[in-house]
Amino acid sequence: MMPLEGYQAGGSIDHGKLVLDQPDLFKQAMWRMRPGRVVVKIEQPIRNRSLAQNAYLHAVPFPILAEEFGCSVEDVKYDLMGEKWGWKESPIDRNRMIPVKPSTSSMTVDECKEFIDWLIPWAMQNFNVRIPLPSEEAA
Repeated sequence: MMPLEGYQAGGSIDHGKLVLDQPDLFKQAMWRMRPGRVVVKIEQPIRNRSLAQNAYLHAVPFPILAEEFGCSVEDVKYDLMGEKWGWKESPIDRNRMIPVKPSTSSMTVDECKEFIDWLIPWAMQNFNVRIPLPSEEAA
């Protein structure tokens, strides 16, 4: 039997106890592990930005700013991600900087809310461009 490495199991916490989604598969995986020390890591799943948040960004602020700057939505998105989350040195070209978070899919729901809350006043203060709030777009 081949040893198992990097096994992950889903579950939930209920009143301070771990309840596994598939306890039988977990037991099978434990039998496949090599004898010896292990590391057990329990973490909350990360919720990536929602589809509604992504739809808003691509339908409202990105096109508005792309038109304002005379460039593509992709260029605006890339630059805004760097402006908000910071820049780092490219691993390929040390003379080029790339965004720490290169795309909206790398944001959590809370980070995307923070990004939208930052973007609207940023566009007004820096370029006098009014971007409708998500609630204004839904109305």
